[in-house]
Amino acid sequence: MHITCRSAESEAARKEHYKQIYAPAQERRKQAKTDSATEAQVKYLTTLAEKAGKKQFDAEFTKVIKGSDIAPRAPRQRCATAAKRLTKARACRRTSGRGSGKIFVAEDQGEVGGLKSA
Repeated sequence: MHITCRSAESEAARKEHYKQIYAPAQERRKQAKTDSATEAQVKYLTTLAEKAGKKQFDAEFTKVIKGSDIAPRAPRQRCATAAKRLTKARACRRTSGRGSGKIFVAEDQGEVGGLKSA
């Protein structure tokens, strides 16, 4: 059986210990929210737009920017230009598949964006 001491001193020591452990990760998360998307992320999203089409890209782009101050893609704006406006954290929502998952299918299945590749 594990017994945890909840005195003020031990709680303060525990919080300080966790700050030391998790501070670097928290700093990286804050940085990702302001850094621009990487070239690899932009390339992936641009390729996705080419294969899936602008309508699908717009739908997914709208999901990604929801709740942020990033404006939707303008009517005559290229998909690549819109993708470059994303932050690293927002682009990660699409490239890692943590979003809807609909558009992200394993490459070995031969599908991208819900379309079968020839």
